[in-house]
Amino acid sequence: PQPPTGTIFDAWAAPSGELFVGVDMGYVFRFSGSSWTQLNLTSTSSNVTAVGGVSATDFYAGTALGYVYRLMGGTPPGGSLNATAFAGGINAIWTRSATESWAVGNGGAVVKLNLSSTSVISGATSTAGTTALYSVHGAAAPNKYMWLVGANGTIIRYDSSANSWMKMPSPVATTLTSVVALSDSDVWFSDDGGVLLHWDGTSTTPITGPFGTRNLTELYAP
Repeated sequence: PQPPTGTIFDAWAAPSGELFVGVDMGYVFRFSGSSWTQLNLTSTSSNVTAVGGVSATDFYAGTALGYVYRLMGGTPPGGSLNATAFAGGINAIWTRSATESWAVGNGGAVVKLNLSSTSVISGATSTAGTTALYSVHGAAAPNKYMWLVGANGTIIRYDSSANSWMKMPSPVATTLTSVVALSDSDVWFSDDGGVLLHWDGTSTTPITGPFGTRNLTELYAP
């Protein structure tokens, strides 16, 4: 197939270098470095709004309708992992380990993915309420925090050592669109008003950049 021509909603690079792109109509496109192949979620034509996972042969795709699919070995999935839609569409997926991935969505849903099982995390959802969440990320071990961001300047931190969730002070009320954690004390956030924020382990402060009021949609850390 040619490169995807529909609307692109998310992209994820596997550890082995392949690029996976979520597009409309239930398709995920894979770029191997020289050619494109496509996978269809088969049971849906919903937009694929989030992609992420463990490897090029084992990853997840989330849709605008609130369903999550697991794709293994290049084979289209027979159906979604969740029989009932998660609140709102899935906006981001981040993987900590082979048996621990996380998905966040528009209705404040925070979902833990373990291979083919899914569970909504009540502690996180009670902290987020129904606030739309747009991004989730954490730094590699031995760092212990995971970060979630969303509408109205929402920043939520999960402490894996204490299994606790905390809503953090935020200096902005605009929508936070993306988060990248390089360590527990070096975390970057972007928003839809041209602002970058930085957490230094003590406080979160705005960083002035040359962006004007541009929507900073996605941060990336290799």
